[in-house]
Amino acid sequence: MKIALMGLGGRGSTYAHFVQYYGSELVAVCDIDPKKKEVAMQYGMPEAGFYTSEEEFFARGKLADALIISTMDTLHYRQTMKALEL
Repeated sequence: MKIALMGLGGRGSTYAHFVQYYGSELVAVCDIDPKKKEVAMQYGMPEAGFYTSEEEFFARGKLADALIISTMDTLHYRQTMKALEL
């Protein structure tokens, strides 16, 4: 299963670990901190799969079979609604 992840902070890192542990494929990550790209690549994400803006992330269309939203709680609704439009 291909997984995309929004937010690679504390919760996001835990989810990325589980994605890898259970044999799924981390194909895309969106985080505003460009330094998180190296962290995402440690979980198997391809270099081209990193985005620093949600606009660019969602503009790419459906990137995965599932999206895990692990950004700040106040952003979840907006990001979920954008994801459902894909």
